Amino acid sequence: MKKVTVLGAGYMGSAITFPLAENGFDVNLWGTWLDDNIINSCLKGKHPKLKKPLHKNVNLYYSKDLKKSIIDRNIIFIGISSEGFLPIFKKLLESIKDSKEDYIFFTLTKGFLNHNGKVKQLSSTAKELFEEKFPRKKFKWASIGGPVKAVELSDHIPSLSIYGINSSEIKKLAKLFSTDYYRVLTSADVCGVEICSALKNIYSMAPGICDGIYKSTREGMYHNFNSILFNQGIIEISKIVYRIVGNNNTVFNLAGIGDLYGVVF
Repeated sequence: MKKVTVLGAGYMGSAITFPLAENGFDVNLWGTWLDDNIINSCLKGKHPKLKKPLHKNVNLYYSKDLKKSIIDRNIIFIGISSEGFLPIFKKLLESIKDSKEDYIFFTLTKGFLNHNGKVKQLSSTAKELFEEKFPRKKFKWASIGGPVKAVELSDHIPSLSIYGINSSEIKKLAKLFSTDYYRVLTSADVCGVEICSALKNIYSMAPGICDGIYKSTREGMYHNFNSILFNQGIIEISKIVYRIVGNNNTVFNLAGIGDLYGVVF
């Protein structure tokens, strides 16, 4: 049985345990110091946000037990908010030991980081920190994007993720995460997937403002305006991704159009 640890017991970290556990993975779910009440609730029977029990293959760990949660596990999912990513990743690196096996990181976190006074991507910052501690090891990473809402995933509503990966080994491993309701596609464009996932949070605010203006008096009657905002958002995301990556193909797929649609509508 393959073993995996998921860091973060909030919505998405907990939701991803369902397809993992149902595919036979032994899953450790570790909660941050903000998640201790969630772990308490899960131990009593139900996840308080997902409103259901977790799978029997999921083992629960409080914030004080990070080291215990990663013993004999080199596959690590990170479901932490962007604000909490850096302190948690640093704490993780302090806790893991050098081993013959390579560590493989899958991040559900979406956003940018403020690292040493600069706005940086999650993957580049994680790579820098990882290689400082393990200079002889290969950094293996996947940025997860696409229109997947946590509650729907835990309810087995058909969902599709795109994993931006930097290793062929991850492509083989990611296939093992798929179920009849959760499918995984892979892309070598780690940067494109990551930037789309972060920018969609920004551009989704425009339709939210539209709701604030019209919903109380014109609910269901302002699709024209929402469509304009959605279209303009994709245009601008594609220009930004093109300037950084050199192409914008990833924008016109799950990581861009799909993810923005999933948040807006």
